[in-house]
Amino acid sequence: MSGIAGILNTDGSPVSQDLLLRMTEFLRFRGPDAQNTWFSSEVGFGHALLDTSGKTPTERQPSSHDGTAWIVADARIDARAELVENLRSRGIEPGPAACDSQLILAAYQAWGRDCVQHLQGDFAFAIWDASSRLLFCARDHFGVKPFYYANLSGSFVFSNTLNCLRLHPGISSRLNDLAISDYLLFGGNQDPSTTSFAQVQRLAPAHSLVCSESSVVISRYWTLQQASELHYQNRQDYIENFRIILRAAVQDRLPAGPVGAFMSGGLDSSTVAAVARQMVGKDQPSRLQAYSVVYDRLIPDQERHFAGKVADFCAIPLHYLVADNFRLFEHWQGGDAGPEEPCDQPLRAIRVDLYNRASVHSRVVLTGEGGDPCLLPSPDSIQNLLGRGKLLSVAAGYLHCALWQRTLPKAGLRTLIRKRLDKKQPTCIPPWIHPEIVAKFDLQRRAAELAGQILLASHHRPESYASLSHGWWANNFEQYDPANTPRPVEARHPFFDLRLVNFLLNLPTLPWCIGKQLFREAMVGFLPQEVIRRRKTALGGNPVAELLKQPSSAWIDLFEPRPEFLHYVDRSLIPAMTGTRSIPADAWENLRPITLNHWLLTHATVGYKGRE
Repeated sequence: MSGIAGILNTDGSPVSQDLLLRMTEFLRFRGPDAQNTWFSSEVGFGHALLDTSGKTPTERQPSSHDGTAWIVADARIDARAELVENLRSRGIEPGPAACDSQLILAAYQAWGRDCVQHLQGDFAFAIWDASSRLLFCARDHFGVKPFYYANLSGSFVFSNTLNCLRLHPGISSRLNDLAISDYLLFGGNQDPSTTSFAQVQRLAPAHSLVCSESSVVISRYWTLQQASELHYQNRQDYIENFRIILRAAVQDRLPAGPVGAFMSGGLDSSTVAAVARQMVGKDQPSRLQAYSVVYDRLIPDQERHFAGKVADFCAIPLHYLVADNFRLFEHWQGGDAGPEEPCDQPLRAIRVDLYNRASVHSRVVLTGEGGDPCLLPSPDSIQNLLGRGKLLSVAAGYLHCALWQRTLPKAGLRTLIRKRLDKKQPTCIPPWIHPEIVAKFDLQRRAAELAGQILLASHHRPESYASLSHGWWANNFEQYDPANTPRPVEARHPFFDLRLVNFLLNLPTLPWCIGKQLFREAMVGFLPQEVIRRRKTALGGNPVAELLKQPSSAWIDLFEPRPEFLHYVDRSLIPAMTGTRSIPADAWENLRPITLNHWLLTHATVGYKGRE
């Protein structure tokens, strides 16, 4: 996750070299290996390199092939061989040692703004095309890499770090009231094109942007496909094709040097870790190391047991982070300002410690994010089978899964019955959200409209399609970004590989999506049987609720609000949350005001000048 920044003065005035140098230096925390800038009259780029190769850094950005088109990028490109072959068919030879940013620039040379149609991977980049006098920017399909910008009078400024933009003297700390309201109601901003600051915008996932002297034009270049259901004659073909694509997804995300894996002991993260271990090979036993957060006392927790089973079976060194002694909002006492935007992280100190430990060994960690949405079963598809008289096929599919998983599968018919019987309940607006804010944005109607957008897809597995298409994922990925973590460690998510998503999304529900049956059959021989047959299990308790019962949390009910906080929240209506045996189910929601209050204190200050 290298740092990028840039300024284009659309009024033609020269770029302030001092400002761009300060912005680039600000990015050192995420790109400690080299910081470089490039200027050309009214445009300038800055880059802070995070080298993940494990070798002597050779990449230098900003860069250009011919001095006409310049690029600055935070990028990791998948399917490189396929891209290189396509470039060669266009008469462009990128060279065997071409880095990812050079491949993107070659793609722009070949296809212009349509280059994004030929790119796979995680990327945020900007290209200055001097011949056309335009700036072309793009963000990857799922929003793994962030991209922020501000379109000011006479100037366009961008970065992959929100607070870097706020160094610009033309950008104020004025807040976006709707984004703050969304956080209080939903736990995050629901508009993928805005941020918590009125003047700073976010380029949405799968979008590109063209900035010229006269305009800024934003376009969507990709939408998740709605292909027909995948059917093979031989059931083994499903398993083998999944293995092939998963290996490619993991291989493309493995650095040449050390690599970490966040491994909970669940099926998703264990699958990624096991495949990575196979890719790394037994001749480098310490190259891959795993990290697991466990509870030994605070709540019932089986993750130590299952993660240990995987580590022993796959011969992966495993580091446990015992979370019992962490306290709510402990990171505030350590001076950690927290995320760039309000976020539900009362136990953020655990993530801080986890990244601290991982950074000792590696600058890249693999995650299991994406397994759940890719394999969500569809009750409607089961109903369609029954409607076509396929009762025996449905029964055989469930029996197959039940025998494999040694339990009655949870998802499917019972979910369908509940879906038909349940009536959708309106979203409850917390009473402490200020009535003027509720009225201004008609939050009850907004909640209903957003809920109604969830399942508009005509896909044969609409739940999975809707989940993968939801803007929540971009918010989630940004929490893995170094701007919101304490260390320059890049998180990579194999299950969000475009090739793998397209394959998994088009699988039939039966049997492959029932209890993630595909993963279970594909990982035979790669994971211990105890993990393969493990049911999907939620955390054995609620650590936040347990910590609220402890005397050390009493201060939470006594916090002093900042003046701007009262614009959004009626402090007197926040219920007491500590000192009782019975913690209400909405306790997590009721912690949002205190998170907002602290964020206003540390981030939303007037005259923001960067990290102290």
